[in-house]
Amino acid sequence: MRKYILSIILIGVGFALFIYNYSKNNKTKYSETLFATEAQIFDNSFTNFINSVEQNIKSIQVNFRDELKVKDTSYTKEYFLKLMDNGTYLTSIVLINNAYKIATRKDKKSLVFAIDSTEKLDVVRWQRFENKKLISSWQESFNQNISKTSWFSDLKNHKNEIQWFFKIDDNKNKELFYAGFTYPLGNSNNTILMEFSRIKLLENFNTNAQYNKANLWVVSTQNELVNLTTGQIKNDSLQISTFNHFKQFNQSNAGTFNFKFKNEEYWNSYKKYLPKTGVLYYLLTIPNKEIDIASGKKDIYSGILKWGSLFLIGIGFIILFIKKRFFYKSNSMLIPSVKEILNDDENRFLEFKSSARWDYRQEKTNPELEKMILKTLAAFGNTDGGILLIGVDDDKNILGLENDFKTLKKSTADYYEIHLRNLFHNAMGVKYVSNYVRMQFENCQNHKMICKIKVLATNEPIYLKFKNKNGLVEEKLFVRSGNSSQEIKSMSDINDYINTRFKK
Repeated sequence: MRKYILSIILIGVGFALFIYNYSKNNKTKYSETLFATEAQIFDNSFTNFINSVEQNIKSIQVNFRDELKVKDTSYTKEYFLKLMDNGTYLTSIVLINNAYKIATRKDKKSLVFAIDSTEKLDVVRWQRFENKKLISSWQESFNQNISKTSWFSDLKNHKNEIQWFFKIDDNKNKELFYAGFTYPLGNSNNTILMEFSRIKLLENFNTNAQYNKANLWVVSTQNELVNLTTGQIKNDSLQISTFNHFKQFNQSNAGTFNFKFKNEEYWNSYKKYLPKTGVLYYLLTIPNKEIDIASGKKDIYSGILKWGSLFLIGIGFIILFIKKRFFYKSNSMLIPSVKEILNDDENRFLEFKSSARWDYRQEKTNPELEKMILKTLAAFGNTDGGILLIGVDDDKNILGLENDFKTLKKSTADYYEIHLRNLFHNAMGVKYVSNYVRMQFENCQNHKMICKIKVLATNEPIYLKFKNKNGLVEEKLFVRSGNSSQEIKSMSDINDYINTRFKK
């Protein structure tokens, strides 16, 4: 049954992937539709970034509405560490209330936190956290006195307005850019400064990875314009041409357009935002030839997906038509050690027998014990397979096979195995024993030999032939029920079981 389930799963998954790939790629591809898809993906990412900044600012406003909350070290530490941990795009946050400053930043896999109450932002104690656990602390100063910079003064003078800064430090560090916000707090102000990595932001947008010559221009409400893909502020000829074409779309809030520049075609998408976000709009430009290259790469992936789906379908059909005995062949010889087997009690798949010939109660050879062995093996085969240990009693005591050996002409494991196999062959047939029965011997504690017999589930019912009291031969069908072997006596029950268990 397991091989059918596996083959159906493989064939089903293969067909699903093939149909998905066919429906997705069996369409004529146009540059504008390819770009529209990429533009929509980018727009979702960039809008999510802008919204996350606005949401974080609102969250800080709600949580720090009075100075006592700002100066609650335990609360601020927990709040800002959590905010940084959840902030996909953030690299640092600073909250300033007059002379009181709180700073949090990401550093590799850790978060660093500091509070400083001195106006000059000189020596402060920093703490490093990994997985919310304090791992180190040290003395250090803030890098600069930001309270005296012109952009910080401008930020404090524009209350309740998000402002973006792309050229702090006279644009010495093109890697970083900032969003700031000031709001009244009693007789003072709270100023928030969020720092972002341009490169990490673009990695999340997947712009740089897929398109080498893409350009992303962003214009803030202060009319400051930056190319985030390069970190440049200055105009170039392509930028001038792009914005000259963009002027024609001032009346719409979002859209796409294309134009030619130096014999090369460019596709563009733009979106305008509400002034409260601090961003007027973005303008994304991608050369048409790069869109075609990206489409070609996707065609390669589509080809891989196509052949991968056909491979799964092929493997599924191969497994479906392989005979069950070959499907299970790799596991057929594997029998666990006696120690491993004894970790379990007798159950549907496991049974213990003290002996096959020596009756410990009567203290003599008892042929009826061999019939019990045969019943167990036939029941395992007719059900789901199992393991029989000979030389172990019901309480899992290891008795060994010495007494069984003594009942035979030769007291060896080889002769014992020959005797058992002849017994099995006569009762169940050579074909059954050869295909479904595996036998091994193992020396256990005090050199006591144990016989391990593994039976595989059969493809057809196995009947045992026993003589009744009148000397007539009767065929009986045994199956496992819990931890015992039971005979099915009713002919209708036998037919029902066979139709259910051995149906093709």
